[in-house]
Amino acid sequence: MEVKWKDGLTGQDVAENMEAVLKKMRPKKMKDNDENGLAIVNWLIGHKTTPTGVDGSEEALTQAIAALHYAGIIQWDVPPRTLADDKKDDESKTYKTLTLAEVTRDRIDDERAAKVMTNLRNIANSGSYGTHSTNYRVRAGLTTFLNAWTKQNPRPNLKTADAFALEFRKEEARLVSAR
Repeated sequence: MEVKWKDGLTGQDVAENMEAVLKKMRPKKMKDNDENGLAIVNWLIGHKTTPTGVDGSEEALTQAIAALHYAGIIQWDVPPRTLADDKKDDESKTYKTLTLAEVTRDRIDDERAAKVMTNLRNIANSGSYGTHSTNYRVRAGLTTFLNAWTKQNPRPNLKTADAFALEFRKEEARLVSAR
């Protein structure tokens, strides 16, 4: 099928635009097959044809993929996250992906939050406050306080973990001073 592309684009230009769109879609990965290619071209012909030709821009290709995805026509190697996430993407008419820096920062923050919580757990289990009876009383109170909080916040982010660490230290001071 020969297609006349808008604005003097060649088939190679449209293929480069498609590569750019696919890079932006990561981690979603469309199957590289004839069915997907034909569906996209047919959608562009049906929806993006002008007197000067068919629009093969990145924006038009993104719209085609989104429309065909929601129609259940696009086949995926790595499918989109969930329908609810995709509906949010559909509202903006673009696919959004996290950059490597954002993913790395989130992973580092999760690791730091886990370290904060581990340190608090270690304090609750082995803190030393003078006499044996004070140690047992404070440790029991801190363990109860920590367990109640982690039950409500099973996977805290770094900001939440740091805020809890302050509350934990206040509770520790209160328990030590209560005789």
